[in-house]
Amino acid sequence: MTLASSVASGSTVPTGTPVTFTATATNNGIGGTIADVQILVNDSSIATLYAAPYTYTWAPTSANADSIQAVAYTALTTSAPPPTSYPSPPS
Repeated sequence: MTLASSVASGSTVPTGTPVTFTATATNNGIGGTIADVQILVNDSSIATLYAAPYTYTWAPTSANADSIQAVAYTALTTSAPPPTSYPSPPS
């Protein structure tokens, strides 16, 4: 599974600025087809996507560093890439 975004990992994104994430999920022959992909911010699910392309637009709501992750689910397995971090903007 891969997670791409409209900004580079580690980028500073001002509060309220939309960032688009696109997850690419494949099951590699294990557990059937992809059932859904969840988008997580700081380990909390903010969206569940049920069909490809798995795309979601999110905007940070505070000036904190955030960790973004996507998790793909099949009937039998989960797959998650390392989180993508976006630090808080400079004060």
